[in-house]
Amino acid sequence: MSVEWDKAQWKRFISRTQSWWQRELDGPLVDVRVPVVPHDQVQHDLPYYPIAARYDDDVPAETIVERWDMELQRYRLLGDAYPGVWANFGATFLAALLGSDLEADENTTWLSVPEMEPIKKLQLAVDPENRWHQRYIAFCQAAADYWQGRVQVGMCTGGMLDVLAVFRPEGQLQLDMCDAPEHVERLINEAHQASWHYFQEVERILKPHNPGYSSWEGIFCAEPYQILVSDLCCTIGPAMFEQFVKPELESYTQRLSRSFYHLDGPDAVRHLDALLSLPRLDGIQWIWGAAMASRPLTEWTDLCRRILSADKLIQLFVSANRLHEFDALADALGTNRGFHLAVQGAKPEQSREIESFLRRHGALTGQGVG
Repeated sequence: MSVEWDKAQWKRFISRTQSWWQRELDGPLVDVRVPVVPHDQVQHDLPYYPIAARYDDDVPAETIVERWDMELQRYRLLGDAYPGVWANFGATFLAALLGSDLEADENTTWLSVPEMEPIKKLQLAVDPENRWHQRYIAFCQAAADYWQGRVQVGMCTGGMLDVLAVFRPEGQLQLDMCDAPEHVERLINEAHQASWHYFQEVERILKPHNPGYSSWEGIFCAEPYQILVSDLCCTIGPAMFEQFVKPELESYTQRLSRSFYHLDGPDAVRHLDALLSLPRLDGIQWIWGAAMASRPLTEWTDLCRRILSADKLIQLFVSANRLHEFDALADALGTNRGFHLAVQGAKPEQSREIESFLRRHGALTGQGVG
């Protein structure tokens, strides 16, 4: 079994996703990945880690990519799922690229600095000699060379304020916003320039083969695209968001053809109107958080209506055993259009139920790989 697509399959898939981006698709995009081969049946000397940073430096990038390819082959793709990975070195990876320490285990990464430098002296700049720079570029090159466009390779390095918080931890960055706003704005710009440098550098490596653009959340776009992040915004009010976050987000959207924003939790909703006012922002990914995981999707009817009314798209992560809740949400809204559903935790025994859901919403396209 292989998840690699040929050019004809990619052409059909890209046509459907372009219709969605243009708000012309009559229904949602639904990404479902069903594991059909158990972990213990995959034979390889290297263990599988979803975070590339977990592997020791002496493990060649080519070997990691080969192992990841075997992991891809464990899955059956349904609906609008496509063969893809993202160059996962952990959340807010840009901080490590700019000099912070990074530690990783099988599930997450930790970023830190040994000593907090005075903000007036702190500078953020690309360093080609940086260990993580070299590992990241080598991985992206190995992925491009190995898959040759048969598998989509995505990228994402994190949000600017989240990066700054690594270098100014434990609430110091929030104090800096009050006491040294000019230096915070300078550092945001330096982080932004570094982030864009890495977008272009990785794009240069991937573009000759890559079908398009993607990131950690799985949304695909044929044109330059990123999902933008600022989790630290949950700790600041609207005035600081307008001063420190919104201008940088707007600048990034102007560099891209398409963009989404990762709205993470109820404390971030206070900034939704500011986000919806960004003319080139295409959509909102709504993550309601573990504390509200048991609430039905209809809990977010008004939130979704606000987003759709602003002519923005929406991504939701939905458990496979709760897909029926999207039916109720679509009924409450009067539409199922404009959504990207990333279906989580699908099991082989749910395939018939999932296919019925896909059929109801016009997403049983035959694109998935059996």
